[in-house]
Amino acid sequence: MRNSASLILRGIVAICVEATIMSSFASITLQNIKWSTQAVGSDPRDSKILYSLLSVGFFRGEFGPNFESVRNTWIAKHPQASLIPVFEYPGTERTPGSKIVVVWIVDQTESLNVELVRRGCLAAEYLYAPPSVHLLVTPAQYERFRKMVVAAQEIAKARRLGIWSKAEQEHNKGTED
Repeated sequence: MRNSASLILRGIVAICVEATIMSSFASITLQNIKWSTQAVGSDPRDSKILYSLLSVGFFRGEFGPNFESVRNTWIAKHPQASLIPVFEYPGTERTPGSKIVVVWIVDQTESLNVELVRRGCLAAEYLYAPPSVHLLVTPAQYERFRKMVVAAQEIAKARRLGIWSKAEQEHNKGTED
């Protein structure tokens, strides 16, 4: 009896924590985000939170030359899009209490993150969550998203778009030497 009561209490606490996390993002709209780099932006009303389209590699990522135009065009066409927090981790030591929140930007069935991969703006691997993080989405939602970006990357590769174009690959190969 005590174990079941304890499990119920843990479940209630988990739901309350999840609701608090999600409600803290309810007031964030895409129009509030000011993009300081191609994939990282912030809401000027709370400078301690950075929103990232990428899970890893946003300081060293390989971006296609059309990343910003694809991002800006998609955002303009989807003014009601929502930010879905996927996971978060501590920000920089320079700003105590800061955090980086990795987000999916979605408008019903469309996703900016998936579109960036589909158009060859970045590789799918930059959207994968590290295994050690606590996801703020369900494992099923995350797995569905991961499959979508893998499929989007196959489309970009087959069409030789952005980072998958021969010219872009040659350019990047020359900069690695």
